Amino acid sequence: MSIASGASGASGASGASGASGASGASGASADGGNVAVTTGALISARDGISGPFKVTAPTLLNGNDTSNMRRWDPSTRAVTIEAELLSRLLFIESVGPADSSDPGTTQPKIDVYHVGGDPTNGLTPMLMLSFTRPKKDDFVLQTSLIENYVDLRVDRSAEIVSQLGYPTGFFMNILGMRSNDFKYTLEVITVAQFFATMIAKRVKHSLACLRPDRFAPQIQPMIATPGHGALPSGHATEAFSVATMLSILTQNAVGPDARDLLLQQAARIAVNRTVAGVHFPADSIAGAVAGVVAGQYIAAMAAGGNVQSAVFNGPNVGASDFNYKDLLRTSTSGGASYMTASLKNLPGGGTASSRIVSASANAIKIANGVAIDTDEDAKSNDLCLPLRGLWNLAQKEWD
Repeated sequence: MSIASGASGASGASGASGASGASGASGASADGGNVAVTTGALISARDGISGPFKVTAPTLLNGNDTSNMRRWDPSTRAVTIEAELLSRLLFIESVGPADSSDPGTTQPKIDVYHVGGDPTNGLTPMLMLSFTRPKKDDFVLQTSLIENYVDLRVDRSAEIVSQLGYPTGFFMNILGMRSNDFKYTLEVITVAQFFATMIAKRVKHSLACLRPDRFAPQIQPMIATPGHGALPSGHATEAFSVATMLSILTQNAVGPDARDLLLQQAARIAVNRTVAGVHFPADSIAGAVAGVVAGQYIAAMAAGGNVQSAVFNGPNVGASDFNYKDLLRTSTSGGASYMTASLKNLPGGGTASSRIVSASANAIKIANGVAIDTDEDAKSNDLCLPLRGLWNLAQKEWD
């Protein structure tokens, strides 16, 4: 069944208003930061000074111009950007192979496509992500891994509770960000988080994976277990989306050590959910895959660039633990190794088809078009122009 993502995100639109919380540290109102004045005072002031009525036509704005974004309040920017980003995605469900460990059931599968190209000549779906649910036997093996994490609960409890919502502050702390100086970057972070949330929630619905406490009563999670599906981990998806996006946004302003710490922090956030008892390590593997691709997608839709496509092959995950270093590529700078926000293939067997994760290099190219001035430009430009406007504002904060 084919489902346009925009529809699935309708009920979550209010969540995008979180951007106003991130960028509105000054306490300015959503209508422009006006100092509070009573209605009666405004009426009497107008009557006292307005004089004869006359109209002076201003210069009109260009439609769909990226520079218009700076005029809008944060929550309106966020909703506009999310609506366009989600409208570019297509979710297609299918039935995978039979689950040999659970007779009568099959492996649900869902593919996520970017839909781009020339709308006049026909849009082209391009595979971005694919997920197949693990087998029952895989979940049993994964459950046994969780016991190893329980002893970390006391040490990690403060982090786990602090990360129940979007853990923006953990990333800000790495980059030395202050709310007043990086308000547009904070908005882009919120866009990345919410976009990742929508992808993760939609995939969770199709795969319908049970939580760990359904497999072993001894797990007894230390926080409330969500009712929605486990895989992919939403926290892992959101955290790796932010880490990946920030590593691209700040690549000319911060060094590889800081970018490596962003990914380490994303991995720690993901692992904390397993420590808490609400996620399998496999959920974090799938979430990290989705997050890295989503973070690349945010950056590419803002400024052009390449986006990897990746496949999570659940039936091969077995007892594989989550280790972000196994999943991400390593680069060097000045002789030191650091992780990069790009995926590599994660082995799961003897052949390529049995890999846990299969990641391609630069499978989708988002054209870095110019501001739309003509119909021809509009046909060739695959960017999300509202996001581009916000991205440009954020980049200036790192100059």
